[in-house]
Amino acid sequence: MRISAGVNSNKETVDVRKIGFKTFEIRNNLFYLNGSPYYLRALSQWPVSRIDDAEGNAAPDVWNDEQFVKKFFEKIKSLNINAGRVGDHELWVRYADEMGILNITGSYSGAGAKDDSVFDSNRRNFTPKILQLRNHVSTAIYTLSNEIQWTANPNFLTLSKENYEFAKTLDPTRPMIANAGFGKGKVGDIEDLHDYTGWYGGTVLDMDKYEMQDFFKKEGGSGQPVTFTECVGTYTAEQNGRFHLLVNKGLSNALRHIGRGGQRPDDPLWYQRLITKEMMEGMRRGRGIDSRVCGSFPYSDYWVWDVPGKTFTAKPAAEVLKQAYSPVLLSFKSWNRHAFAGSAISGELYIINDDVLLGTLSGATATVQLVQNGKVLDSLIVAIPDVTYYNTVKIPLKVSVPANIATGEAKIVMKLNHAKARCVPNDMDVFIAAKDVVSTNAKQNIILHDPAGATAKVLKSMGAPFGSFQQSKIGTGNSLIIGARELSSLSNDQISKIKAFAQSGGRVLVLEQNTDQLSKSPLLPRGLKAKSYKSLFVNTERPGLLDNGLANRDFFLWNHVENSSNFPVTSVFNIGADALQEITILANCGQALVSPVVVECFMGKGSILFSQLEVVERAADDPIAAKVLVNLIDYLQTGNHLFGRKVTGDITFADLESEAGLFAASLKQGMVINSHNYGRVSWRKNTWPDGRRITGEQRIINSLGYTGQIKQSDTASGFFYLSPPAKAGSFYLQVKNPVDKQLWFSILINDKIIGKIVNVSPNTIQQYGPWPVPQDA
Repeated sequence: MRISAGVNSNKETVDVRKIGFKTFEIRNNLFYLNGSPYYLRALSQWPVSRIDDAEGNAAPDVWNDEQFVKKFFEKIKSLNINAGRVGDHELWVRYADEMGILNITGSYSGAGAKDDSVFDSNRRNFTPKILQLRNHVSTAIYTLSNEIQWTANPNFLTLSKENYEFAKTLDPTRPMIANAGFGKGKVGDIEDLHDYTGWYGGTVLDMDKYEMQDFFKKEGGSGQPVTFTECVGTYTAEQNGRFHLLVNKGLSNALRHIGRGGQRPDDPLWYQRLITKEMMEGMRRGRGIDSRVCGSFPYSDYWVWDVPGKTFTAKPAAEVLKQAYSPVLLSFKSWNRHAFAGSAISGELYIINDDVLLGTLSGATATVQLVQNGKVLDSLIVAIPDVTYYNTVKIPLKVSVPANIATGEAKIVMKLNHAKARCVPNDMDVFIAAKDVVSTNAKQNIILHDPAGATAKVLKSMGAPFGSFQQSKIGTGNSLIIGARELSSLSNDQISKIKAFAQSGGRVLVLEQNTDQLSKSPLLPRGLKAKSYKSLFVNTERPGLLDNGLANRDFFLWNHVENSSNFPVTSVFNIGADALQEITILANCGQALVSPVVVECFMGKGSILFSQLEVVERAADDPIAAKVLVNLIDYLQTGNHLFGRKVTGDITFADLESEAGLFAASLKQGMVINSHNYGRVSWRKNTWPDGRRITGEQRIINSLGYTGQIKQSDTASGFFYLSPPAKAGSFYLQVKNPVDKQLWFSILINDKIIGKIVNVSPNTIQQYGPWPVPQDA
């Protein structure tokens, strides 16, 4: 609204002011805007003071440029965002006022604080901001501090209450978050959480918690509205889309979620988009009249800045907010996203009505289609009952997969049919496969130990040639498979003969076993122990082996089975550093990929392969699990069983494709990726590490993925195994010393020192060598 005022006799306009009106308040467990319940579809990180050029230098000329600000707000509106931590910059606040974006702002100091002074500092910070912003129509919520641990100081709770009461004297009309992230509803009006599910901990399967857990219900927790002013994480670089691999938790969790795929921009950008979409949709499925879930604020790197051009590009994870934040949201919830031809993908279609301009959604239908490469494979029209504003309707749904399809990725696409509702078409990625994906190349007869018959049934469906387990038939020309969950049914005499079979050149595959079965079996070699651990992603270490015909992301989120939900693995291995002399790791998982999943134990002329990938139960319904089982069997029967990866050329350390298979247990091997903010490496300027550092053996020391040394020492050693190229006579190393003092190193091959100790001058990068390759290497 514009008001014009004239006070002189000539009736001239002497002043023009814009004015806006709104009410924003808390009623019980909900936010209300202008008298109606209102969900904050927000964005946490706004670019004010956060725009850097390619060298990491701040670019205030961009964020102070009005055309840039206008363009950014227009993009925000197009993404269906209605709120955010905009800040106190006058230009940005003016556009928030004019374009209807609610501003959550204040002081964000306090993380890690232990001294009383943090509250004085916060008061000095938020006081002028409240005085400045209290008359702006966009101002909705004040934040008074950030991530303060109540247990860090017995005075903190009292001091927080004093700051809250003081802030209310400055503006009694706005709700306040007294302690963002860690407040637990003990002070202030809102219980705010910083939820990095799917990044520092948890998985996409946990996105159901906002709907299912009592904590988020109307009477749960403090009873206050719940906001998530930080969530998602999954930080990707502006220049090329790879993950920011900050030391410890950044690196550890990037590897946990996409493994070797972290080096390729496509996989980090895919995962960032996935977590953003799944979390925002999960929160909105949970919100409602009887829920405390009231606002989502994804906190990640969503933009690529063009500083010279004073513009930007939205990453895929930002673009997907347009779908996840659609005022009327169609969300298809299904955790079984892989299907064979002739089957179906089942789930629930959620119709979530947050369209405040619409009111009740009435007379609508939804078109739901299975689409692959632009071709519609199945289509159905779903009648939708009336959905009143701020309510949700759920409809069971089954999408058929035709018999004649191509194997590969597809989408389930949802579109609302209604003249007035504001609804953006939504989709869900799925994988569909023709039946022939499970055909094995196995030629030799397989001997199978499987008293219960579950594995035999699967092998028969794949056309794998096998016979029942008879000790007299075990010979060097045959392969032996121990069926799923059948290890404990072997006698000690049978195990002795299996070991002898491997010693003489036989190949043995032990399929997934219960943790207790593995732990107690004398077949398990020394230095290898089983432990229970669930991982939603499994990283493969030898390209073209277990992942033959599959993509890296196919090892993420398999179909549900009764005993293990959607986790491809629920039991893994602990391995000792010494055991790596005889054991090769072919797949791993967990933070920093610390847990082996598939290992090959070499003995004599043969080997025993242990795989904890849960493929047998899934093979009939999940084509990806079935394909992995095919790959395991095919590898079992090949002659390409090498203890160390065969190297054919130069190796670039920290290039995950170049070094694949060499550092499958890098913490045990004492050679970790030189992740950012070590020495003089800046994560803002460098988007990928520049090598590996010798640290000595390390371990995971807390739930966030931080790593620490096993033993503190001035010296450290690291090792790896490989098979050198044929006729290789010598090798070289490029070594970087980033510090101001001289360092040294020495080389051992097969436990023998090669050459002399090498001194490395301060602040240098230099090639050293050559060293001879031993003839027996």
